[in-house]
Amino acid sequence: MGGPSWTLPRLAAWLAAERGVAVHSSRLSVLLKRDGFRYKRTRTSVRRKADEALQ
Repeated sequence: MGGPSWTLPRLAAWLAAERGVAVHSSRLSVLLKRDGFRYKRTRTSVRRKADEALQ
């Protein structure tokens, strides 16, 4: 659960480097949505999880 986040540009770069498949991140988004994959942005803040006394 603590691993790196996969962004569309990072996934497109990985596909190009490891599999030799050139695909733009916007096209990759369309293909993933078409096949039923869903994603959401990760939050970079832990403010809502922090202890109120520390805020």
